[in-house]
Amino acid sequence: MQAVVVFVDACGPLQIEVALIEIGKRDLYANRKLGLRGLRNNISFFAIDADALLIRRSDLAARLMGELMRLDGETLSSVFQLRHLTAEIDRTLELNPDYTEAMAAKGILLIRLPRMLGGDAQRGETLLRRVLQKDPDAVESRLMLAKTCESRGDRDEALAFATRALQIAREQGRADKVAEAQATLAELHAER
Repeated sequence: MQAVVVFVDACGPLQIEVALIEIGKRDLYANRKLGLRGLRNNISFFAIDADALLIRRSDLAARLMGELMRLDGETLSSVFQLRHLTAEIDRTLELNPDYTEAMAAKGILLIRLPRMLGGDAQRGETLLRRVLQKDPDAVESRLMLAKTCESRGDRDEALAFATRALQIAREQGRADKVAEAQATLAELHAER
């Protein structure tokens, strides 16, 4: 079993800290115990069927997978689930090519993934720029574009994306994204 803490924007402007515990088939067949001591601190436990989530809410699954990969690195189980995830995102885009959340999820995955796992930073950047054409307030897309521009040496454009992301995050009252934008800006200014 593997646990990682992520921030999930599951309730609009409310931010919920969630400890995700990944339980695989081996854990189930081995009947491994799940420690519940942490629940004594007024914490709730929820189980999510990841396969059903991929089918019913591919946009949310993509965001969660992206957060897990960002915070935990690409684990072996994440890599195995990746093919199914990308197929679901592609299917979502077939049904609605203008669905910005799915475009953003695919763009972010294409940028974050190594080429050998299907990553393509240029294609991912193109998708994120399309997201911004349709939804100029897409903070996560702006932050990823800032990092992408910085990685290829275009600091001025990176600063513009990060600065605007910070403004939008403040306007939307999204404390997690304000902190992420501030951290991105601090990194950009430190590297000058």
